[in-house]
Amino acid sequence: MTKSKRFMLFGFSYASTFRAFICFLIFQI
Repeated sequence: MTKSKRFMLFGFSYASTFRAFICFLIFQI
């Protein structure tokens, strides 16, 4: 259960970073 929660938290962090990166690219264009 702890491992699953950790994986979920990692996934959320990765998604947030990816979204920020996409927004950055959009502003660059």
